[in-house]
Amino acid sequence: MLEYILSFVIGIVVLTVCLWLGMTITRVKGTFVGLLITVVVGALLGLIPLVGKYLTIVALFVGINKFTDAEFWPDAILMVIVSWIIYFVVMFFVISAIF
Repeated sequence: MLEYILSFVIGIVVLTVCLWLGMTITRVKGTFVGLLITVVVGALLGLIPLVGKYLTIVALFVGINKFTDAEFWPDAILMVIVSWIIYFVVMFFVISAIF
């Protein structure tokens, strides 16, 4: 049980940092706390079976629009794409370091 909670918290922290890096790369203004709230809400919605991943995407864009000055197109979409690229690169190096 502790492993699941720890991996959930680490995933939230890593994704929040990746979103913050994506925000700084795309030059969008916002707060780290706002991104943290967005990621936590999205992660909790992601736990809902069947529809969780879709609700996560919606919550991510709503949170980005609320807590940053990004418009939906192109700022928010570009910010999410850049942050997901950073996230997958980070996770690739973490997984390759473990194995």
